[in-house]
Amino acid sequence: MITTCGSNLKEIYLRGCKKITDVSILKIAELCPQLEILDISTGSRYGDFDKVYVKDVTDNSIIQICERCKNLKVLDLEGCKITSKTSEAIITKCFFLEKLNLRYVEPQVVETISEALYSSGCLPHLRTLETNYTGGFLR
Repeated sequence: MITTCGSNLKEIYLRGCKKITDVSILKIAELCPQLEILDISTGSRYGDFDKVYVKDVTDNSIIQICERCKNLKVLDLEGCKITSKTSEAIITKCFFLEKLNLRYVEPQVVETISEALYSSGCLPHLRTLETNYTGGFLR
């Protein structure tokens, strides 16, 4: 379906799909340049912590999403294996981002984003930043 409709797709919801990998996300980045919403979260919301798991989605594919999907407004990365490399891509490439979920990612990712928000005013449209890590916000 993505191969046929990808250029027109604006929203993709894959919350809770355990078999999503970098290969899948790289294909989305390649075929869906008009994407505005990408949800690849673990689906562990509302206290369902026993379902939190680390997915096979890493910096490699999320950086490509940031670079190729210029209209991205919502990016839900809950539980993804990302590092500060992804933070840098989000900060520099996702100008229109309004909502970002970084629950259950490495604390350095959240700190990098929060420091950039505080010091440089990047991501001017960001209205919601979800995280379960508060270290970077308590200074």
